[in-house]
Amino acid sequence: MEPEKPKELILSLEERDRRYALLREKLNEEGLAALIVTGNALNGLGAPFHYLTLLWGMVDASNAIIFPVEGDPIVLIPGPSGAQFTEAHIRMYSGGQSSNDQPIWVSPSNVYGSSNIGEDLAKQITKLKLQKARIGIDSLLTWPTQQYQIFTGLCPDVQLVEARRLFSRVRAPKSGEELAFINEAIRVSTLAHQAFRDNVKTGMQEREIGGLAENILTANGANRRIILFSGKSEMPFARFPGPTLIEKPEPVAFSPEFDMLQGYGAQMIRTYCWEEPTGEYKRLFELCAEIRRTVVNEFRPGVEVTKAAAKVDKMITEWGFKPPQQSFGHGIGVSYGEDPYITTGPDQPHHEEWIIQPNEVYEIHPRITSRNGTFFMAFIGDMYLMGEDSTKWITPYLTGLPEMIS
Repeated sequence: MEPEKPKELILSLEERDRRYALLREKLNEEGLAALIVTGNALNGLGAPFHYLTLLWGMVDASNAIIFPVEGDPIVLIPGPSGAQFTEAHIRMYSGGQSSNDQPIWVSPSNVYGSSNIGEDLAKQITKLKLQKARIGIDSLLTWPTQQYQIFTGLCPDVQLVEARRLFSRVRAPKSGEELAFINEAIRVSTLAHQAFRDNVKTGMQEREIGGLAENILTANGANRRIILFSGKSEMPFARFPGPTLIEKPEPVAFSPEFDMLQGYGAQMIRTYCWEEPTGEYKRLFELCAEIRRTVVNEFRPGVEVTKAAAKVDKMITEWGFKPPQQSFGHGIGVSYGEDPYITTGPDQPHHEEWIIQPNEVYEIHPRITSRNGTFFMAFIGDMYLMGEDSTKWITPYLTGLPEMIS
């Protein structure tokens, strides 16, 4: 059974004002006069830029926003430097604002063309009289070196402060409007999985069934997306679909990962089998069921995420299997992959201490193998909402461990 399709969704001006007020509060607490968000923040996915503007960021960092504590945000997008844009231009530029019912979040009078982001950021900062202020940046890790050098050359007295964590903490708890978009993404992901399950046949190429699922995503409003497969027992890590044949009795893991046109994503991963698993492989799926229960019990507001993850990691080992060597989950928001990354300690990439907050949404997808690594992974991924009183598994569709295909 799939979730019911909602009425057309919008992100209201009240939602915008909620976000702006919360961000200003956090900037004030840190003594920052403004936040600069480059379009390629969050590893090129552009979600932080979208969160404040409803406009998608650009991988080449050719757009940016200046969010001052006092005054309206200023947006720079590709175009002749200083050029002004109309509401129609902004709707065309956004791509995601397909409905005229969706309010424009940024006034056209505050949207400027830019052919040199570093230079134009400096001009706007000077215009705001912030050329000697402490300013946050999301993020120094992704800001192109040339833009940084131009900006700091023109504004040498600005004190830039890395603010990815600050802004990530603002974005992590979801409002009711955001959760409605996430639920719609889950509905669309369910449709893609059902199309996969109902149409996959032995002898098909991965890209053939992958293309069918991608068509389902596109027809239902998915935007930026990747589709991953793992269809051979000796290849435990997922890959993009190619000409490899899907053949019995090899299991197939299927992971559509995408954002909707207006943002908000889903990642629901299932492993499909032609035959009932037996022996140790069967126990892998039994372990996955136990992980679902453990996440609901251990991941909750106020808990440090690494400590909660360590309990799952320990359980995997106690069952006699090998836990993942990298993060086995992450947050989900405007994009299908956001902070925090769920790790078990500082020896894993992207580790950071993070106290779980109410209304955060997490994707948990541990890649579990047998202790000697010879068995196909049980690649299962689910989304969870950290509620005030209890944690909720929000992808309870196609619940078989594994899902069976004929």
